[in-house]
Amino acid sequence: DLVRVLTMAGAVALTAAAPLVAWRRPGFHGWAAAATLATAAMLLLPAATWYHYLAALLPVAALAWPAADIRARLALLGSAALITVGVAALPLATLGGGLLIVLAFTIHLRAATGATPVPAIGAPDASVGPAGDPAATSAA
Repeated sequence: DLVRVLTMAGAVALTAAAPLVAWRRPGFHGWAAAATLATAAMLLLPAATWYHYLAALLPVAALAWPAADIRARLALLGSAALITVGVAALPLATLGGGLLIVLAFTIHLRAATGATPVPAIGAPDASVGPAGDPAATSAA
């Protein structure tokens, strides 16, 4: 029963923290971090973890992807791989889901505070010239 009480306490804490994060970090990444916490709370509420519950993490990973650098993207992929391997061993799926939540939340908080430069989706790469011509950058 202690595990159930701790799980419920964690879900309540994450639910309470989600709007505070959104309020303290206004903007897209603050809201995405809050949604990540709320998703984690929702996953803690059932009495058991079923593999298909972790499908709720796909949008969490998709929101974090554009703001992630290469190492964070590799970590997101690794945690998703653990979830996939978890079909055979559920504890690995739970571990992968937990890692994915922590990674996505960290990525969004770093982006919300400006700790990592996040290019706008569709923004041109500064290292490439007009129309994607690298020669145009060096000629200028």
